[in-house]
Amino acid sequence: MNILLFSFCRLGDSLVMLPVLHWLRQRWPEARILLLSQSERAGQFVGARAILEGRGLVDEFLEFPVEGGWLSRQSARLHLAWRLRCRGVDLGLLGIPPAPPLEELLVQNMVRFLRFAGARQILAPKQILCASPGERLPKAADELLSLLAPLGDELPAADEGDFSLPKHDGHAQEADVFLREFPAGRTPVALAVGGNRSSQRWPLERYAETARRLSEAGCHLVLFGGPSDVAAMEKVRGDLPGTIVTAPIAVSAEVLRRCAFYVGNDTGVMHLAAAVGLKCVCIFSARNVPGVWEPYGKGHVVLLPHVPCEGCNLANCNQPSPCILQHTVDDVWKACNLVVSG
Repeated sequence: MNILLFSFCRLGDSLVMLPVLHWLRQRWPEARILLLSQSERAGQFVGARAILEGRGLVDEFLEFPVEGGWLSRQSARLHLAWRLRCRGVDLGLLGIPPAPPLEELLVQNMVRFLRFAGARQILAPKQILCASPGERLPKAADELLSLLAPLGDELPAADEGDFSLPKHDGHAQEADVFLREFPAGRTPVALAVGGNRSSQRWPLERYAETARRLSEAGCHLVLFGGPSDVAAMEKVRGDLPGTIVTAPIAVSAEVLRRCAFYVGNDTGVMHLAAAVGLKCVCIFSARNVPGVWEPYGKGHVVLLPHVPCEGCNLANCNQPSPCILQHTVDDVWKACNLVVSG
């Protein structure tokens, strides 16, 4: 049996598919699971292959052509669809949460591709969910799980799917380089102060004050990010003892496993922290509709402002966004204590 999961995967998009991947693997342990997504160009973004390869949930990663001229793209896509048709696709599934900014036209085009690839059964969102002001939508992972309902078997309750990222022993050895910096007797705490969108970044000055309080409380600061985040991480750490981690994301996952909890922006690292079992203190702007992109599972504390322009989906707002400024250092500090005590 061949199962084709079609998605456009950055880090967070890839991780919210974990409950679906676990469910499919448990339901059909002998099936071959293929994940089709856009190519991951070095340095551009972190995608599905970077975090899921070698963990037993996906058997093969395929690239959907998105570059080049229109004619070359279409030719490459037709060739890919024909190859898949020849192999046989028993089940085609769209792994994209049906919430803004997803558009119906994209869903329709992806379904057309699955049909041309010969998928015998296709599961895709019937409509894009919209929220009224103040309304919460289901989490992305639960929405993806709900697409499996036509298969007939019982699905996990909300927030109770398997969101665990299986360990990777090879990357665990690479993580030891960073773990040697963790001092005995201090609690390692993960911080992620960067982010792709300015509208989702809490001010660095407030992170620095939060870091100082954590350090004084006996914590060892472990700051995660990419090479472009180094200056921001150094500013937050200041002269406090701490470890800066800019390793490949699969290695960072193994370093995260050794931390006690996560504090940071709404980023892919937040979902990664939840996937390796950490409770999260999440500092959200009001960019997204409430609920969809909150970390999966119980015990997290999500700081979410409520403003008239909630769900604006702006990548860049005032710097920083007025809505994210509603969260004070005291708010975050109280949330940290709540996560620890819980």
